[in-house]
Amino acid sequence: TGSCSPLHARVLALISQLPHKHYTLCMDNLYMSARFCRLAYSMDQKVMVHGVTRQALRGIPAVVKQDEVTGKDDLEKVRNTVKVAVLKGDEVIKDLVAISIYDTKPVYLLSNACEGVNWVSKERKVYDTKKLKLFPLKFHRLNVIDFYNFNMGNVDQADQLRNHYRIDSSWHRNRKWWWAIWWWGYQVLLTNSYVVYTNFHRIHDSKETLSHYDY
Repeated sequence: TGSCSPLHARVLALISQLPHKHYTLCMDNLYMSARFCRLAYSMDQKVMVHGVTRQALRGIPAVVKQDEVTGKDDLEKVRNTVKVAVLKGDEVIKDLVAISIYDTKPVYLLSNACEGVNWVSKERKVYDTKKLKLFPLKFHRLNVIDFYNFNMGNVDQADQLRNHYRIDSSWHRNRKWWWAIWWWGYQVLLTNSYVVYTNFHRIHDSKETLSHYDY
């Protein structure tokens, strides 16, 4: 890990403490790159990495890159366009997959944990403003995005809950650098305890729960 960035070196150090092999690690675009995927799989734990990434300087091959469009008509033409490339012949990592899908703009993913790329049928309830009721709506989502959303949901939820009523600010960081770490840990503790609190009341069908603000 000597040639890694400090960020990746710290993540790899955490991976080295895992007791077993063949974990799947979901990462956001701050961490993801083809090089990081290769390094994670080269370790004894053989960790497979899956997640969204940025287009530039992250190992995305030119064959899956999509040009961003601005016109409404052009956007309708390219929306849901999917491009896929698979890395072959690498002696360390097997079948690293690079994927792009055009949503409102191109979205890129890297994965050596997916077995295929296909559309899956999903359903969610939407509110009809005319009938004032919820109705089921079927739609399709790319399986690799569905897998990422499902596994990253708890992380995103934790960040969202913590950010609603943050105690720390830039002032804390400017006073003492370690205050930022301490306050982050303290607020994560509060967030986790709130999640446990709401789960307890839901399991016992209790309606007498405090709001997030009151808690």
